[in-house]
Amino acid sequence: MMKNRNVIIKPVDKNNWRDFETLFESKGGPHYCWCMAWRMTGEERKNNTTENRKNLSNKEWSLKSP
Repeated sequence: MMKNRNVIIKPVDKNNWRDFETLFESKGGPHYCWCMAWRMTGEERKNNTTENRKNLSNKEWSLKSP
């Protein structure tokens, strides 16, 4: 049984990018996606790397302000 844990959900912005980065660099599903898979065409996804998706994600979120 899992213990009750406090979970905080926030929109990603330039001030909390490191938290998002920590989550997506942890083991499990998010590390390959970086929430960019659905933002690209099939051809873009096929010719892309995890590092590139991370950079694209960072660029997108850094344009937003809290």
